[in-house]
Amino acid sequence: MTEAEHELACGHQGKRPSAFVCKHLLSASGAGFHWGIDQQAPDALCPDAWCDACETMLRAEGAWTDRAVAAADIKMVCDLCYEKFRERNWGDDSKELKRVTKAGVTFLDKRQKKLEQQYKLTGYDRWDWNQEAGQLLFSQAGQRRLFADMVLVGSLSTRTNAWLWSWANPSTEESVKSKTREVRRYGEKHHILKLACARWRATTEQDAWEMTGAAALLIGAVGSYRTPSDNGFTFMLLTSVNWAQ
Repeated sequence: MTEAEHELACGHQGKRPSAFVCKHLLSASGAGFHWGIDQQAPDALCPDAWCDACETMLRAEGAWTDRAVAAADIKMVCDLCYEKFRERNWGDDSKELKRVTKAGVTFLDKRQKKLEQQYKLTGYDRWDWNQEAGQLLFSQAGQRRLFADMVLVGSLSTRTNAWLWSWANPSTEESVKSKTREVRRYGEKHHILKLACARWRATTEQDAWEMTGAAALLIGAVGSYRTPSDNGFTFMLLTSVNWAQ
């Protein structure tokens, strides 16, 4: 299977980026969901996907043989339909998701309170962040006050109602997003959809803060920060904070 290089005119969603799935995922529920990582596009939003039955066939064959491909009967779908099929077939991961997000939010809340007491992050009239430098700068009345080393975690779009992990965002520099791949690996290992996939439907800031908390717990951070954008918010972790010289 290969990744589509063009858009698809979806009868349900209109013209959208395309993806490939096995035929079973189109109508099934709880059939399992597996994906393959293309080394030429490891951060694809919608990697090629197939169900448990196709995974069993693939393992038996040892590769995508003609027999395995015929059984999968690959179909092209749009990215939004892909996400619906993924959610419907993924399986119940709510227990582990709840555990790690609850622990992460608690961890981050304690760190954030300590950081606020020491540096008063909410008291400055200007912030600026620089991807190349990997820093968030706080200023007051035109004077630099604080420097913070940062990791960009992800973004919440209020236009599309979606969370996007920074590792899947091509506009984010690798130097400030590479650590979030640890969250992705944890999600894949423990089969937690919202931590493993690139993008998923999110409608509230609580959704985003839960992801930021989980990332803080798994990566390690002294605090976090949220900045507004044209279509939502960007969430980041702070790994160190120092007074400006």
